[in-house]
Amino acid sequence: FPVTKKLFEISILCWNKHRNNVHPTKFTTMVTSVNSHIGQDCQQWIETLRADRSLLTDQRNSLQALLANGQIPHDELPAVDHFENQFEIQLTNVNHLKHAVKEHLQTIGSTSLEQLSAPHFTVHESLSDQFLGLTSTIDRLKTEFSAFYQRMAGK
Repeated sequence: FPVTKKLFEISILCWNKHRNNVHPTKFTTMVTSVNSHIGQDCQQWIETLRADRSLLTDQRNSLQALLANGQIPHDELPAVDHFENQFEIQLTNVNHLKHAVKEHLQTIGSTSLEQLSAPHFTVHESLSDQFLGLTSTIDRLKTEFSAFYQRMAGK
């Protein structure tokens, strides 16, 4: 299940409400599970971003090969500029987001269970939103470039 700030806040409210009636081990197990899910999310994001970086690099290299082989007509040069710019921008975005996710993972890993709080989940949700947006952008770019590449390689 995805970890959300709301889930954590509900957990804290339940813990505070029933503090005297619930054994601390149950709460610690719950927070450990939430912490584990955050770590799993981050690791999955990092792996996906690595794969995306590799894909973008491969596509950029394919574009350069088309150029080197003279397979791109003059009227398609604006599209080449577009793809070159997009590859550079998205590679930068991947590197920045991967760095932010690693920092978040390190912060969560060095935060004791008792110190885990709503701001940690706010950061996690923000990173999740950024990840989903970036992967969506990269998927569109991949599709757009694949169509362009097939058109140019066929000429």
